[in-house]
Amino acid sequence: MRNRTTITACCTLIAIALMPSFGAAPEPDNRRLHAKMEGMKENLKAIAITLRTPDAPLDDAFRPLSRLQAAVIDAKSMTPARVERLDEPERSAELGAYRAEQANLLIELCKMELALIEGDRDAAWGFVAGPLLEIRERAHERFQEP
Repeated sequence: MRNRTTITACCTLIAIALMPSFGAAPEPDNRRLHAKMEGMKENLKAIAITLRTPDAPLDDAFRPLSRLQAAVIDAKSMTPARVERLDEPERSAELGAYRAEQANLLIELCKMELALIEGDRDAAWGFVAGPLLEIRERAHERFQEP
């Protein structure tokens, strides 16, 4: 019985430690955020190359797209340094706006994924050249360090 209780307690602690940080306080570690943003840039570049190469199989875009989506989910729980330095209540408002931009980015990436699943290269490229670029420019202007 004691071993069972110990195993249950350990499993519970491990499960809690591995849970995604939905609703958790954002992390101020901007080295990690910068690394996520660099990963996003590299994966988006790989997707763009695939989409702009007519004979490249669209399947080549799925792996970098999945990595890009995962990076967005991770980055959403972090706090940009520019936001971290703000006082309340402006900090909370800007953090909410940052998370909303990341959520909008994820929505557009999912729409692009649907276009890829349907085999529509032009529609997928439309997301790269349109909403994804717009979100990137808007978010960098507002949240990235000058």
